[in-house]
Amino acid sequence: MFNFIGIAQIDSAAGNFEYNAKKIIEYIKISQESNAEIVVFPQNALCGNLLENVFLRHPYLKQECEKWLNGIAKSTQNITVIMGYFNNSTAIIKNGVVVKIIEEYPCVYENICVTNSLKSKKSELIINLKQTMNKDVLSLQNSLPYQANEYKTPIIYVNSVGATDNMSYIGSSCAYNQDGQLIARAKSFEEELLIVNLSKSNEINSLTVCDKKQDEFSLDYEADL
Repeated sequence: MFNFIGIAQIDSAAGNFEYNAKKIIEYIKISQESNAEIVVFPQNALCGNLLENVFLRHPYLKQECEKWLNGIAKSTQNITVIMGYFNNSTAIIKNGVVVKIIEEYPCVYENICVTNSLKSKKSELIINLKQTMNKDVLSLQNSLPYQANEYKTPIIYVNSVGATDNMSYIGSSCAYNQDGQLIARAKSFEEELLIVNLSKSNEINSLTVCDKKQDEFSLDYEADL
């Protein structure tokens, strides 16, 4: 059974593998110092949100991403790291070794179900890495407690923060216990490492949801803020 989980809610830079890797290593170190057994990062944490055709047109990007992944692995003594890797794949790293690359979901590894949707499998812990845009985060977080209660399994949900092109991510990563009760929620619109004790209630920040739709934008940008 798992006790302490690190939820690393970060803002990754698209295509800047070095910048993202150094940030990931920093969060891993803090998680180790906090005695976390697992630390999770959101979808595409290492590569950032590049358009899919960029990956297809420039295969060297995967080689560069793999180089930094192996560098991150050196920092994973006595901790398991589950992180968004390249083009929506997920890397699982443990004790200095990249033990698995997941490309099809849901996937169970050592009784941990890793998914990027509401589909999951029976396990001791469900980890959802799906990046969720601001307009969809409330719907997702309304669904997760029902899933946790149905499977009688704790759920860790990690989201990104920041924006790329026409996509923006609110953060508000969260955790639910096996009864579907909310036991932790990270801040909205801020990078944060939230250490969660699965056996009790932790820090629960309010969920900031913008439901106002902006249909037109003026050149007077201050009026649109």
